[in-house]
Amino acid sequence: MSTPARGRRRGQAQVAAAQVRINRIAAQFLRRMWNDPRWANRAALVLAALALLALFWGAGRWIAGRPIFVMQQVIVEAVPGQTLRHLSEESFAFTLRRQSVGSFFALDLEAVRAQTEQVDWVRRAQVRRVWPNALHLTVEEHRPMATWNADRLINDHGELFTANVAEAEASGALPQLLGPEGSQAQVLARWRELQAWLAPAGRSPVTLSLSASHAWQARLDDGTLMLLGRDEGLGMDHRVARWVESHRSVAERLNKPVAVVDLRYPNGFALQLAAVDPSQAGARKSAKRDK
Repeated sequence: MSTPARGRRRGQAQVAAAQVRINRIAAQFLRRMWNDPRWANRAALVLAALALLALFWGAGRWIAGRPIFVMQQVIVEAVPGQTLRHLSEESFAFTLRRQSVGSFFALDLEAVRAQTEQVDWVRRAQVRRVWPNALHLTVEEHRPMATWNADRLINDHGELFTANVAEAEASGALPQLLGPEGSQAQVLARWRELQAWLAPAGRSPVTLSLSASHAWQARLDDGTLMLLGRDEGLGMDHRVARWVESHRSVAERLNKPVAVVDLRYPNGFALQLAAVDPSQAGARKSAKRDK
C-alpha cells in the first residue's frame, strides 16, 4: 500500500477514536446529571435563563418594530453663537428619509453624523436621539470668508468647502483669494492683515493672490492694483504703512487716478497713473471753462 493511502487511513482512524472518546465523555456527563439532583437543577436553571433571554429578545424586537419608534421628526439647531442661514429642518428630513435611517433603537448615530457632514454648508454635526421617535442635530455651518481660485470657498477657519457661490454671496460679493493648492490658510491670514493695514486709508482688498514664486499682489476696492512683492527685506506691513501715510497727499498733487502702486522698492514706492479717457478729459476741461 502506498504511503499516502496509509496516511489517510491513519488519519481516519484517529478521527474515529476521537469521536468515540467524545461520545463516552458526553454519556458520562449525562449519566451524572441524571443521577445527581444538583446537576439537574443547574441544567434546569440554565435552560430557564436561555428561554427568558429568548423571550426578552423577541419582545424587544417586537417593540422596536412598532410604528411609534420609527423616526418621524428631525430637529435641527445651530451650535451656540450661530444662526443657520443656509440649512433647514426640511432639507435634513428629506435627506435622512431618503436614506431610511430606521427606528429609534436601530439608528446608527455615527453613520447619520457622517452623512450629515456630507451636506453642503455643514462643517460639523452632533447627533442624538430624542425619545421616542425624533432625531436631534446640532449643526455648525460653514461661514464663508472668501472665494478660493474661483471655484471653491474658504470658511473662517481657513478650510476649503464646496457650496453654491451665489448663495454665499447673497449678502454681498466676497473677496477673491488665489494661490497654490494648500496655501488657502496663509492667503486668508494675509488678507486679514492687509485689511487691517489698509483700514486707516479707507481702502480694502477685494482680491489677493499669491504666485507660485511667493509674490503677493492685491486689487483694492477702488480698482487700484497693489504689487506687494515677497516676504523679504523690509516687512510688508511697513511697506503698506508707508504708502498709507502718504497716499492722500500724493493723490492730491497728481490729481489723477492711480492704476498701480508698486511697493516692492526698499526706500519708497512707485505709481502708475491710470489712462484717462479722452471724452472724460474733455468733459473736465469743459467744466473748468464753465467755472
